[in-house]
Amino acid sequence: MQINTDTLPLLLLLFCVIPTALLIVVTIFILQRAQKLVTPSAEDLRANFARLEAQRPSEPREALVARIIRRQALVSGAIGALTSVGGIVTLPFGLAIDLFTTARIQSATLQFLAWAYGHRDEQAVLQLTEALALRERDVTGYVAAQTPALTQRLIRRITVLVVEKTFAKLIPGIGLIVGFVVNYAIARGTSWLAARWYAAHAGTASR
Repeated sequence: MQINTDTLPLLLLLFCVIPTALLIVVTIFILQRAQKLVTPSAEDLRANFARLEAQRPSEPREALVARIIRRQALVSGAIGALTSVGGIVTLPFGLAIDLFTTARIQSATLQFLAWAYGHRDEQAVLQLTEALALRERDVTGYVAAQTPALTQRLIRRITVLVVEKTFAKLIPGIGLIVGFVVNYAIARGTSWLAARWYAAHAGTASR
């Protein structure tokens, strides 16, 4: 299949220049004007939780926590979609923004969840690396300590995470959908496992 050289500049504009410019504009907007919306701090999440409590006084605390988790996962998914614009052309730039931004979102969520389940000691807050190493079958008995097994599990988990995110950004169009789904699933799954861990260790939380 031959490409018409007359249409080559237009193709480059459509598939390279415009997506890259769009990604840069969105990134600048996020960093300058929408930081609290996109990457809220743990304090912001606690304030959001307080508003939910006021608006839904009859709703159980666990249900309100679940709303915060879903909201954070949706934001993470949206970032995964936006940073997939441009496919392989913008891959290094988009992947770096994706990993950095979603890590901030997840870290804030972990701090919020610790607070929501009564853990007031900062030492009790799971680090992002520890949360990523959690698994469904051993979440209640997990000990936040560096061991060879934990290190190997963490390396595998991070490798899979980066591969998933990289794959999600390779194909323009479809990559937006895959990018959203991958980020949403990772953020929600990690948060739910962390919430279960915090709930299982609530009896030892510092008051």
